[in-house]
Amino acid sequence: MEETKLHHIMMYITFFSLGVIMSGIMVSQGLYQEMIYVMLAGVIFLFISLAYNYVRGIDYMATNHPDYTGEDMYGEDEN
Repeated sequence: MEETKLHHIMMYITFFSLGVIMSGIMVSQGLYQEMIYVMLAGVIFLFISLAYNYVRGIDYMATNHPDYTGEDMYGEDEN
Protein backbone atom coordinates (compact mmCIF):
# COMPACT_ATOMS: atom_id res chain seq x y z
CA MET A 1 0.00 0.00 0.00
CA GLU A 2 1.29 3.43 -0.82
CA GLU A 3 2.48 5.59 2.03
CA THR A 4 0.13 8.46 1.13
CA LYS A 5 -2.88 6.14 0.96
CA LEU A 6 -2.01 4.67 4.35
CA HIS A 7 -1.59 8.20 5.70
CA HIS A 8 -5.07 9.18 4.46
CA ILE A 9 -6.64 6.07 5.99
CA MET A 10 -4.99 6.79 9.34
CA MET A 11 -6.10 10.44 9.13
CA TYR A 12 -9.74 9.45 8.46
CA ILE A 13 -9.75 6.95 11.34
CA THR A 14 -8.28 9.58 13.67
CA PHE A 15 -10.84 12.22 12.69
CA PHE A 16 -13.70 9.73 13.02
CA SER A 17 -12.52 8.68 16.47
CA LEU A 18 -12.16 12.31 17.52
CA GLY A 19 -15.70 13.01 16.32
CA VAL A 20 -17.12 10.08 18.27
CA ILE A 21 -15.31 11.16 21.44
CA MET A 22 -16.39 14.78 21.00
CA SER A 23 -20.02 13.77 20.41
CA GLY A 24 -20.00 11.57 23.51
CA ILE A 25 -18.64 14.38 25.67
CA MET A 26 -21.17 16.88 24.30
CA VAL A 27 -24.10 14.51 24.89
CA SER A 28 -22.93 13.75 28.43
CA GLN A 29 -22.71 17.48 29.19
CA GLY A 30 -26.11 18.27 27.64
CA LEU A 31 -24.68 20.44 24.86
CA TYR A 32 -27.14 19.39 22.17
CA GLN A 33 -27.31 22.79 20.43
CA GLU A 34 -23.52 22.96 20.10
CA MET A 35 -23.45 19.37 18.87
CA ILE A 36 -25.78 20.32 16.03
CA TYR A 37 -23.36 23.10 15.02
CA VAL A 38 -20.42 20.70 15.12
CA MET A 39 -22.31 18.16 13.01
CA LEU A 40 -23.31 20.86 10.51
CA ALA A 41 -19.71 22.00 10.25
CA GLY A 42 -18.66 18.38 9.70
CA VAL A 43 -21.17 17.90 6.89
CA ILE A 44 -20.08 21.14 5.23
CA PHE A 45 -16.44 20.06 5.51
CA LEU A 46 -17.34 16.68 4.00
CA PHE A 47 -19.09 18.25 1.00
CA ILE A 48 -16.22 20.68 0.40
CA SER A 49 -13.75 17.79 0.61
CA LEU A 50 -15.78 15.68 -1.84
CA ALA A 51 -16.14 18.57 -4.28
CA TYR A 52 -12.42 19.35 -4.12
CA ASN A 53 -11.43 15.73 -4.76
CA TYR A 54 -13.97 15.43 -7.60
CA VAL A 55 -12.60 18.52 -9.34
CA ARG A 56 -9.04 17.31 -8.75
CA GLY A 57 -9.89 13.95 -10.35
CA ILE A 58 -11.51 15.61 -13.38
CA ASP A 59 -8.44 17.82 -13.78
CA TYR A 60 -6.16 14.78 -13.52
CA MET A 61 -8.07 12.93 -16.23
CA ALA A 62 -8.12 16.00 -18.50
CA THR A 63 -4.38 16.53 -18.06
CA ASN A 64 -3.11 12.93 -18.22
CA HIS A 65 -5.71 11.29 -20.48
CA PRO A 66 -7.05 13.97 -22.86
CA ASP A 67 -8.29 11.45 -25.44
CA TYR A 68 -10.53 9.54 -22.98
CA THR A 69 -14.21 10.12 -23.74
CA GLY A 70 -15.81 7.70 -21.27
CA GLU A 71 -17.74 5.78 -23.95
CA ASP A 72 -16.44 2.44 -22.67
CA MET A 73 -17.79 3.08 -19.19
CA TYR A 74 -21.25 1.62 -19.74
CA GLY A 75 -20.34 -0.98 -22.34
CA GLU A 76 -21.98 0.79 -25.25
CA ASP A 77 -19.29 -0.37 -27.68
CA GLU A 78 -19.68 -4.04 -26.75
CA ASN A 79 -21.87 -6.39 -28.78
